[in-house]
Amino acid sequence: MQIVTSQHEPSGFEGIYEIRDAASYIRATMTQPGPYGITNRRFIRWIRRGLTLPALSNVHGTKLILSFEDLISLRVIALLRDMGVGFRKIHQSEQWLREETGARRPFATEVVWTNSDEIFQLKGAELIAASLGGQYAMKEFFEQRLWPVAGLDFDDRRIAVAWKPSSDIVLRPSIQFGEPCIAGTRIPTSAVWALFKGGDNIGFLSDSYGVEKAKLLHAIEWEQRLEQASAAA
Repeated sequence: MQIVTSQHEPSGFEGIYEIRDAASYIRATMTQPGPYGITNRRFIRWIRRGLTLPALSNVHGTKLILSFEDLISLRVIALLRDMGVGFRKIHQSEQWLREETGARRPFATEVVWTNSDEIFQLKGAELIAASLGGQYAMKEFFEQRLWPVAGLDFDDRRIAVAWKPSSDIVLRPSIQFGEPCIAGTRIPTSAVWALFKGGDNIGFLSDSYGVEKAKLLHAIEWEQRLEQASAAA
């Protein structure tokens, strides 16, 4: 296994993911399958073409382990593709952002917006078209036509530190190695799911964990979506 980190990763970085898990997490968050599908092989092709961290492009698929930032980068790319943004523009945008910001995984360190044709970065009060080599765009014209690409939490350095893929569910690289957990706890959703499938009811789990029933139900719903996403691989 090879884990490649960067100078932009926060201290205490621990999130690690296999390709199949990353693909399942992202598939589970897509509202519809989309024209390009989120498959393990497609993710590996994107990585081979230099997206996410370039140093991963030559790592053999069986040894490929992703960081939290790689996971977020792949999610952003998947959403951009699903919104109809061309692969060439995605590649150009990431290269420009990498050079402009110094981040090796810029899609995990910058808030990205799209109008389904171009990719933008908000820099101060200015709107920059990353897919057009950093050209300034007319903010007043575009701001009503843009969609945010990622529902992430960023720290004061603009680094993604948490992803909330579903209600009451969060992936935070410093907690449980980045595994999906119930928000506000260190409880993996997979642990709740295993106990629920084993016969424990919601009331018992709520008393045992000291967690609201609604949050436990959301954890179970998330795990059910993951099972469906894994079956669709």
